[in-house]
Amino acid sequence: MRNFTTMEEFAAELGLSRSTVSYVLNGQWKSRHISEKTAAKVITYAREVNFTPSLFGRALKGKIYTDAAILIPPMMYEHHRNTFFSLLTQLEQQKLSYLVLPLHSMENNRLTIRQLQTFRVSKVIIFAATLSPDELYWWEENIRNMPEINWFFYDHRLEHGLNRDFFSANVSAVGFDRVAAFKMLIRHTASKGYRRLCYRAPFYTDEETVTVARKENIELISVVSGDSLEKFAGHVQNILTVQSDMALCIPDDLQSIRLLKLLRERNLNIPGDAGIISWDGLAVSNYFSPVLETLEIPHDEMYHAADKFLNGSNGGFMEVTPKIRPGETLPPQC
Repeated sequence: MRNFTTMEEFAAELGLSRSTVSYVLNGQWKSRHISEKTAAKVITYAREVNFTPSLFGRALKGKIYTDAAILIPPMMYEHHRNTFFSLLTQLEQQKLSYLVLPLHSMENNRLTIRQLQTFRVSKVIIFAATLSPDELYWWEENIRNMPEINWFFYDHRLEHGLNRDFFSANVSAVGFDRVAAFKMLIRHTASKGYRRLCYRAPFYTDEETVTVARKENIELISVVSGDSLEKFAGHVQNILTVQSDMALCIPDDLQSIRLLKLLRERNLNIPGDAGIISWDGLAVSNYFSPVLETLEIPHDEMYHAADKFLNGSNGGFMEVTPKIRPGETLPPQC
């Protein structure tokens, strides 16, 4: 089977002009007075060699319109897998055209902007949980130059970038205030009788968070350990030799499960020697032993907001409220 990279090559093989082949493949042969015999010849051969016009070439000529694009950073796949595939299912069921594009470096994002414009995307959903404030401001500036596109920030950090004044007719978002969620977590931990909460820094803290901790009579212990969970486990082991009544907070269920393993390797018993409260509410945390106590993010509510966006609901910010999902890793202290 021959592979054709251009319309010109395909047309030359048939002994026809490029324009004739183009009119046939675009369904315009009757209006251009091309014979049925010639049209049948082109269509039959196109099927035999599985030839289709270049999608990118058609896009450059303004002939492609795309209903939606989903922008997702690879590291968020595990956390947003259900939402991601649910959105793809909705797009497929509604027979909407769509693109899935990665969020990586700023250079990659500039390429993404060009692709959105080239393919004339109507709606864009950005999985924004991992975007830094600088990246959000960058998107904000670019969005102002593309009012023809409707934008939706899924899992938006309320306390980072894109302030409420920015949400308008073509910019929407759903998310929650992570600082407020951390305060909820502090109060819950204190209510269980723990007097110390050790967490990996940086986390969602501010002066008001410290005030809440003092009011709840719980000490916040910030451990800066970079990206190494092994180092954090080592710090925890050292702290537990001189401290008691301590809970650990890890902002990721998968890392919390890994931390449990690392602490067991150091002969530390969870929840015997310390409690753990996690952050995410992933399904896997329900099936691990012991079951993680975790701050559950209401992804069902957030997904429905994204689904409404795809179906025409634009503008404004929808704030959701996480909740504590009970488990076995943060038992009450006597």
